[in-house]
Formats: sequence, C-alpha cells, structure tokens
Amino acid sequence: MAGVAALFIPVLFMAGLTMDGGTPGPAGVETPELVPRLGHASRVVRVEWSPDEKMLASASWDGTVKLWAGDTGALLQTLVPRVERVRDLAWSPVGGTLALVADDRVMLWDVASGAPARFLPGQFDSTIRIAWSPDGRTLAMSGTADGKLKFWDVAKGALSRQHAESVPYSQPLVWSRDGRTLVVGNSKGGLTFWSPDAPEPLGSIPGEGGSIWALAMSPDSRRLVAADVMGNVKVWDVATGTRVQARSGLAYKVVSLAWSPDGSQFASANEAGELHLWDGATGERGRTFPPQEGRKASAVTWSRDGGTLVAGSQDGSLSFWNVADGAVVRTRVSSNPAWALAWSRDGQTLAVGGMGDVALWNAAGRRTRVLPGGSLEVLGLSWRPDGKMLAVVTDVDRVVLWDVTRGTSVRTLNPDGRVWSVAWSPRGPLLSTGGEDGSIVLWNSGKGTAVRTLKGHAVPVVAVAWSPDGRLLASSDEDGELRLWNGATGAPVRTFDREPFAIRTLAWSPDGRTLAAAGRGPSIVLWNAANGARGRALAGHIGDVSSLTWSPDGRTLVSSGMDGTVKRWNIATGDVAADLIGHAGAVSSVAWNPKGGTFASGGLDGSVVLWSEAGERERWMASDTGGEWLACHPTRLFFTASEGGGDFAGIRFASEPRTVYPLERYRQELGLKDLSGLEAKVPPALQPR
Repeated sequence: MAGVAALFIPVLFMAGLTMDGGTPGPAGVETPELVPRLGHASRVVRVEWSPDEKMLASASWDGTVKLWAGDTGALLQTLVPRVERVRDLAWSPVGGTLALVADDRVMLWDVASGAPARFLPGQFDSTIRIAWSPDGRTLAMSGTADGKLKFWDVAKGALSRQHAESVPYSQPLVWSRDGRTLVVGNSKGGLTFWSPDAPEPLGSIPGEGGSIWALAMSPDSRRLVAADVMGNVKVWDVATGTRVQARSGLAYKVVSLAWSPDGSQFASANEAGELHLWDGATGERGRTFPPQEGRKASAVTWSRDGGTLVAGSQDGSLSFWNVADGAVVRTRVSSNPAWALAWSRDGQTLAVGGMGDVALWNAAGRRTRVLPGGSLEVLGLSWRPDGKMLAVVTDVDRVVLWDVTRGTSVRTLNPDGRVWSVAWSPRGPLLSTGGEDGSIVLWNSGKGTAVRTLKGHAVPVVAVAWSPDGRLLASSDEDGELRLWNGATGAPVRTFDREPFAIRTLAWSPDGRTLAAAGRGPSIVLWNAANGARGRALAGHIGDVSSLTWSPDGRTLVSSGMDGTVKRWNIATGDVAADLIGHAGAVSSVAWNPKGGTFASGGLDGSVVLWSEAGERERWMASDTGGEWLACHPTRLFFTASEGGGDFAGIRFASEPRTVYPLERYRQELGLKDLSGLEAKVPPALQPR
C-alpha cells in the first residue's frame, strides 16, 4: 500500500497519543509516533473544501473539526477547539484560515501552524451564522447577541461595521462573487441585500412562509436558492428579483444547500437524511440519493470538478457520491462515542456504552463482547454486585438487563415515561431508576416488578447513586435539587440546599461520608451526607462537568468535562492535582476501577483511555459502530485490534513528518496478543516504508 500524503499540522490530535521518541537510528531506523485517525462521533454540520481542494474540512457536534485528504479521503488531522460543539465552519477564500462557530464563540484557526489564531471579541449566540467575503478580508455574521449584522476586519481583528437594523435570529448569509453584496435570509421567507460599506439595505426580495434556514448563491451570482423552515425550496433570479421556481410543502426541512461548480445544478440535504439534485435553471428536482446504510445526510458540498458530492451525516460519517451514476465512491465511518462507563465490582470488565451498543473490555484492553442495543445512545450503565448482570438505559422508555456471560438480554423494565439514570444497590437485587416525571422507582430486578415509587422531585431526576453500604439513595434533578432517601423503606431522609445548576452526576466517597455533585456548570460541590452541610466547591473546569468518580482510598476525586479535560482533585486541599488531556473533544464519563490502580475516561470522540492512579496513560481503546476496535499502549507502539481496527491509527516518523503510514503495514512487527506486561518493553524502532 502506498503511504497517505498528509499535511503536517502540529496540533493536538487526540492529545497524549504521540510519543516522546522520534530520534532517527542507524540506516533510517527510528521510533515513530502513533497518530489516531478516528472519524466524527456525532452529527456533521458542515463540510467545505479548502480553496485549493487539497483538503476537506468537516465540523461536528462532537466538538472537533477534521481535515481529510482531498484525493483519498484519508483523515489527516483533528483540530480540537476544546468546546462542547462546533456548530459551523467557513474556509477563508485565500486559504490558511478556518473560521469556526465553537459553542457561542467565533474562533479563527490558523491551519498552517495548527493553532487557534484568536477568538473574535463580543457576545454571540450559539446559532450564529458566518460567511467570508471573496477576498478573505471580511467575516460577516448574523445571530449575534444584540441581533445586529456585523462585519469583521479579519486582519485588524476589529469590527468594521454593524448595521443598526436588527437581523432576524440566526439567518443564513452568502456573498456575491464580487464581494459587494451580502445576501441575508429573513424571517418572512425572503431575502435582504446589504453592502459592507453602506448603513442601509440595498434592497430586498419579499417572501412568504417561514424563516430561511439554508441559502446558497450560484458561482456566477445570477441565481439564489433558499430553503425555509416550512419545507419550501425557492430559486430566484438575482438581477430581476423574480422567483424562477418554488417547491412548496416538502415533507422534510432542507438543512444544507450547495451549487455545482458550473451552476447547472444544486444539491440539498434534508432532515430525513436524503440528498437531492435540482436543475439550477428551472428549479426542478432530479436525482435522489437515499441514505446510505442508514447514514442520514446532514451537510453537503461539491468537488471542484463537479463529479463528486460529499455528504456529512447525522451519525458522524462522511460519504463520497459519484454524481453521474449515484454510486457511493467511499465512506468514512463514524466513531462510536463513549457516552457511559462502568466497571464490574471485581475490576475485570469495563462496560462502555455508545450509540445503542455496549462494548465489554477486559482489563488488558481487549474487547470481549458487544451487547447490541440498536441505534440510540446509552444514557446509563450499572452492574449488579455479583458482576453477572448489567443494567442499560437507552434513549427510550426502558431499561434492559443483560446477562453478560451469555450476552443475552434477560428482561426489560418498562417505567411510565423516559428514564434518565440507573443504579444497582450494593446490597443485591434492588435497582433504582430516575425518571422524566421526577419520580424514582425501586425495582426487584429478579422479578422485573416495581417495588416502590419515591416522589419528591418536580422535574426530571437525572442522577441516582447508592451509598457504599446500600442504606441511602441519593437523587438529583434538573433544578439543582439533591435528596437522600432511606434505601430500605423509601422514606425521605434529607433535602439539601438547592444548587443554581442542574445536578447531573453524583458520586459517593468510599466511606459514605461525602457526596460529590456536579452538572450544568463548571463547579463540583462536596456535601456532608450526615448533616447536609455544604462543603468545599471545586472550581477548575471551563464547561459543564459530565461525570465524577472517587479513588478507592477516597483521597482523590476525578472529574470529566465537556471542555475536553479530565481532572484529578486532591480532596485534602481542594486543588487540582493534575489536568489530563487524552481525548479530542468532550469527555463524557469517568470510572475508577474498584480494585484501584487505574481509572477510565470515555470521550465523545469514540476513545476510552485507561489512566494510572498517578495520571499516566496505560491503554487507549476505540471502536466504531461497525464492530471494529483497536487498543494500544499510548506511549509505545504495541497494539491489538480487530481485522479492520488498525485503521483507527497511523504511523508517522520524525524524518518524514508529512507522511502518515497505515498501521496495517506494521501489524506483524507491532501487534501483540494482549497488552499486558508492557512496562518492561522498549518501543520498537522501525524504518519508513
């Protein structure tokens, strides 16, 4: 196989996977680095070619931007803004810079150096829209906090003009080819024309129907196509302002539009995940590209030669379509996000919940079994104390109990309404679930029947946690209320002072004296379980805290955040003992091995990292929605993988920084049957080939 030519960009890949090696040895032999090559793990919201079409950029709700080789479609790089979601991107027409809408901020990323150039100052909305002027000097944006249309001078990093007249919430915008006119959608289904140099609109085209959702201008600036929230697609002649064609009452809203390079056609992607081709002159709909293998399109763009459509999908995958015959040329499969983690009590098995499926990994880093669960995300996991059964909450109104030895579902619990959380009592068969209606149900897991319903919360209960001795049950809700219940009788024990944020994760200290709570916001609060006193608040994250776990000795608390970090806290001092970076994007879950020594973190990028108690990376694992998986030692090159799992990583040498070699090429030299006993091993030296 030929090596994959890649532009080297020195930026966090999945931080921590690169090695300290790289020193050339005799005859060109050297220790390379392992480069992760995972796809997106969530909805792709934008795909766009670089001006020279050597790279394709994709933005995703998983909090990352990925750069792909234009010729092969191979993953070159992952840009990690350290935000919860990337909502939009736009490539500067002069190349080199990507503008990103990252959460509620606008960021300029210098692709050549691989580092964020700067954030644009100001207050923005999370649904802001952006568009570069053709000369790359000005960035226009709508959906700002004050509702005004703004023009930024990119070189100066300053606002050059803002229009006093309010621009409707989050309207799409597009520049004419000569850069003199900016077209902005409006809430009436029409268009408004602005100049960056004039204080008043140049004109408008009236419309009827709902607000414009997607907008695109033909390459010659003679045609405009717009789609509104009511499912209407309209084509206008720019010179005359007349509507050429309109398709009304489409079954699904169009979420993305793109013109072919010659302007003869445009493509659309709708909420059902379908791709359609339309005649650019008449507005008549032509070929339909149905969702490929259930991958629903969410963003679309054309190749420069007009022969290929690239579609980003709701599951995070990318598909390359041949326009002439409607065939799929290639697909880049999405990663399977690690939404939830749970260790068995004996510390031998780690359960990882993704999009419906639950993967079981042994302590050595080998995937041993998959419990199939469909296509919905896993919201919660809990082991029965004997480790023989696992409770799984999916994004539906049910809890499935699995026999992990046989890999079969034993029974399904069907509460009244949606379930958000689950926890198995340390004392045995009693299982608790927190529901959408604010109730907590205690179940006899052996019979599958409800034993008792606890009522007190007025809003959804998003976290439940048993004390280590099983005598108390803690629950928390979306309004920041935290309660304690008697595990045997179900009687209320205590209601804590309300927090100003939704409490979405709870963790008891091993001695049962302290309850850690966190959620919507960056703070972690430690509560005295005996008297209900509010203790120390731990501050360090810059976004929502997603999960908490205690070390078995109770001296350390580990937290994960949507800011992409894992933090180790010294409970005695309340200080951050270490910031651990090991994921590309948000970290959704952490879990300490009950036997001590290691803890795991799971990311929305699809990766799971096993850390030593001191915070050193010992294992890195990943799997996709298609059943492939890989596990490796993050500071050495030893790995084990399924037949296709080697595609999740590549090999790069310091002497050839612009080339990433397929891991498969080195499988015989690097592969191991397991990853145990690596501490005494020396990373191998290889020769680029």
